[in-house]
Amino acid sequence: MWSQRITSGNPDHPTVKDVLSSLLNGLIKKKQTSSWLHVEVVSKHGWFGNLLSGGQPWLEVGYGEDFLELNCGIPKSQSASIPNLPEKWQEKRKMWLVPHQDAVELIDWMDKCLSQIAPRASLKVSGWIEG
Repeated sequence: MWSQRITSGNPDHPTVKDVLSSLLNGLIKKKQTSSWLHVEVVSKHGWFGNLLSGGQPWLEVGYGEDFLELNCGIPKSQSASIPNLPEKWQEKRKMWLVPHQDAVELIDWMDKCLSQIAPRASLKVSGWIEG
């Protein structure tokens, strides 16, 4: 089951960080290991354009009993722009294991990552929880 899609730039979620915080807190509250959140940069053609092209950067976070699993869908051409991941987050098969207690730090990292790969003035994200 998917949650309702939420998008930044509206009264309920004015900033990218508001969307990230809402989704991650909702994911943690569910406590289901089959759940994950997906957030993507919205292209200038809107979320429908994303659906058709599939080329926009995205981040996913899966819920695990002991860790959150961060998966980055950042094109190689932009990967040098993303901030360094904290060393305490363990890499496992192209994902990073993030302790639950680092949720606020994860939100900050995701916000910084997205703002560095897209111009802040035009940055808009959309996301949902699945599972």
